[in-house]
Amino acid sequence: MDIWLGSLLLVIGTAVGSFMVLFFRGKTPPSLNVSLSFAGGIILTASFTSLILPAVEKGGFFKTA
Repeated sequence: MDIWLGSLLLVIGTAVGSFMVLFFRGKTPPSLNVSLSFAGGIILTASFTSLILPAVEKGGFFKTA
C-alpha cells in the first residue's frame, strides 16, 4: 500500500507543477520557470527515491549503474 500512496503523491505533485504552466500562461517567464522547475524537481525526486534507491538495495551499485 505504501507504493501506491507514494506513487499517487508523486503524480499529484507533478500534475500540480504542470498545471501551473497552463494557468500562468500569460504571466512573465520567471513564473513559468518556477513551475517547470517544481515539476522537474518532483520527477527527479521520484526517480531517485522510487527507482534508484530500491535498485541499489536489491542489486548493488554496479548493477544499477
